[in-house]
Amino acid sequence: MAGDLQHEPTDIRGLPTTTRHGHYLVDELRAQLDPDQQHIPQAIALKPGDKLFWQNDPLNRIFQIIEGVFKESHMYESGYQAIPDFYYPGEIVGLDSLGDTGCENTAEAITPSLVYPIRCPWLYKEPFKFTTELADYFYELMGLEITASKNHLNLHRLSRTDQKLAFFLLENATWSERNDEAGIFLPMARQDIAKHLGMSAETLSRLFARFEVEGLIHASKKHVKIIDHEGLTALLRKGQ
Repeated sequence: MAGDLQHEPTDIRGLPTTTRHGHYLVDELRAQLDPDQQHIPQAIALKPGDKLFWQNDPLNRIFQIIEGVFKESHMYESGYQAIPDFYYPGEIVGLDSLGDTGCENTAEAITPSLVYPIRCPWLYKEPFKFTTELADYFYELMGLEITASKNHLNLHRLSRTDQKLAFFLLENATWSERNDEAGIFLPMARQDIAKHLGMSAETLSRLFARFEVEGLIHASKKHVKIIDHEGLTALLRKGQ
């Protein structure tokens, strides 16, 4: 768990506020969530491969990603490992453990990362005794979590593998391309993307190659630049 990681805390004040799904928590809100930090927001540094928390671990905190990319994995009794989601700067990891006896998934850093741990015992005991601003923020977070879950269900309702990849790229395109001229930042292994999309790594490689030949995207090792948004959207709408 993150509480066992021995890393020097890092001051995160002054970081940018634009995120994929919202904004970083401002310092005042962090202080209300975690008053023992004495109004000084601190972050924990992780290396690629470090685990933020493990599946079934008890968790009394959530984590906001300040820098880096994470993946969540779930190991089934059969031995199959699923990749439910990836998380980018500004997003909250660990929300699915609230109110449960343990974490649903394992969270692992894909790139060098900074996270802000938010201890939140009040979420279990007195969840509405905080400011309206803070309440609104967490209602928004819960709404985004629900939306992300619905998007994940919609993804797996698609029967065609090319539509699944188009959905994944378009879902991540707007924020990534606004913040990175190289396109969508995909530092995760292609095997993990394939598991997330419910297809084999070989099928995913063939689809990336096909999309390039058709002029839909340009793919490099860690980035994908969408060349034809309308073409990907049209592909996604086929059969609807």
